Amino acid sequence: MPRYHHDETDRLIGRRIKARRKALGLTLEQLGRGLGVSYQQIQKYEAGRNQISAALLLKISTLLSVPVSYFFSDRDDKDGMASTPISFAPSENEYSTERISFHYSEVPKGE
Repeated sequence: MPRYHHDETDRLIGRRIKARRKALGLTLEQLGRGLGVSYQQIQKYEAGRNQISAALLLKISTLLSVPVSYFFSDRDDKDGMASTPISFAPSENEYSTERISFHYSEVPKGE
């Protein structure tokens, strides 16, 4: 089976995930728990070393309160942030940092 070659799109998406996660004050662990993956897996996604499925990207966009298009706009930027403003106004159904934090506190420890 041929090996996958990481491309700039994977790295761009990873930079955008990292930038938005940090802007919301979420840790790798918190985002990982919200997605059901380890913090190490989040590190790989953020570095562009692992591809992200469309379904997982949708979950990530919901947890980070951004549209999926946020991860693809202005592909040529280098810092992980869009050069043009994007509205981050969450709908009532989207997760806020407070809701995510509340739900994390309800997760059983060590089971």
